[in-house]
Amino acid sequence: MDLPDLPRMTQDLVEREVRPGERILWVGRPSVRRAMILGVVPMLFAIPWTAFAIFWMYSAAGATQHGAPWPFGLFPLFGLPFVLIGIGMFTAPLWIRRAALRSAYVVTDQRAICIAWRVLRAEISSYPAAALQRMRKTVGASGAGDLVFEERYQGRGAMRRIGFIGLDDVQAVERIIREGILHGGS
Repeated sequence: MDLPDLPRMTQDLVEREVRPGERILWVGRPSVRRAMILGVVPMLFAIPWTAFAIFWMYSAAGATQHGAPWPFGLFPLFGLPFVLIGIGMFTAPLWIRRAALRSAYVVTDQRAICIAWRVLRAEISSYPAAALQRMRKTVGASGAGDLVFEERYQGRGAMRRIGFIGLDDVQAVERIIREGILHGGS
């Protein structure tokens, strides 16, 4: 099986996931550019967050520096987790880019497969024809968009959309799914 645009570990996952006799119709991945744009919001929020955390640590260090008893000298260190969170938010576009480059979307003649990397492990979701009947599409003026197969409630009113998210040409991929899976190649 030739999957040249995917990293080797993702290629291995695709090869293990595709069943004998199953034919691959299309392989792609999320738009890296679009994924990185989504990471700009946390990055911008990280600037004042981290600046305030550093300012707070500096102020706390100054306040405890002049003759404070030993345990109070550690007080400025309580700001360290907030600085680290800020650094994490600031580097969000890099983490998102890495996840997008390692992820894969696969359409076979029987189902759609999503392989998404979450930190150190891959999350693989498979959607047979029956599940794809309820597929929803969002499309922008450029033709980029999402094919959403499922939504999962994550708590606090947040919904996680699962499917082919961040496609450059959502219409073409939808056509492949409809013709190749839902209409059995007709």
